Amino acid sequence: MPKLLPEPLGERPCDYCSDPIALQVTRDVTRKKYCSHSCQQRHRLRKGQPKSLKAINCRVCGSSFLRNGPNQKCCFDCAPTKAWQVRVWKYGVGKPQWLAMLSVQGGTCALCPDLPEVVDHDHTSRVVRGLLCYACNIKMAAVDDVKWMEQANRYANRKHINAVA
Repeated sequence: MPKLLPEPLGERPCDYCSDPIALQVTRDVTRKKYCSHSCQQRHRLRKGQPKSLKAINCRVCGSSFLRNGPNQKCCFDCAPTKAWQVRVWKYGVGKPQWLAMLSVQGGTCALCPDLPEVVDHDHTSRVVRGLLCYACNIKMAAVDDVKWMEQANRYANRKHINAVA
């Protein structure tokens, strides 16, 4: 017997603009109060908020935004998820900068045709060099270590002992 899907839960109005929000069968059915992040921010501004959550300027783009918490330092456009917030904190690269670098690189890793996954940076100066796929980033870590690279070249060029008896 096939598993029956639950009935759709219907819709509810957004608490700010009254646009309909489709209710889905997820753990946050009862918590979804706004149709968008901007409605949530506007509603918070209208009803007042704690002093620690007043509007500040984004560290990445400089635009003014309302914080969701006291530790938030960049706007939702620059860092929509926790992963983006970490990229901003570590490298100063938000989503707009990532997309700009990605378009300059032609939509691929700076070294190969794969999709980029990580921000490449110089480990001594902390300067961002570009976007790389995971495999190229691991290889670049070896290239950055000049002493190790010299040892690897010596090892690769020496005569190897045949260990098979």
